[in-house]
Amino acid sequence: LPMVQEINFKEYLYFVEKHNLFGKGIGYIDIHLLASAKLSQSKLWTLAKRLKSIALELGINYKKSR
Repeated sequence: LPMVQEINFKEYLYFVEKHNLFGKGIGYIDIHLLASAKLSQSKLWTLAKRLKSIALELGINYKKSR
């Protein structure tokens, strides 16, 4: 699998503020996953409803091709 870019705490706070993620019901690790996927131009596959919803808003939700 390709490597994704990691973020530091300052970038984490910036990402939360920029994308208005306060109070969305996702946690620290979820936000790191979203930020890393976004920065690495990767897609995020998840079954977690809230995480999937936010990934869809950010345009990084994985969509199964048929």
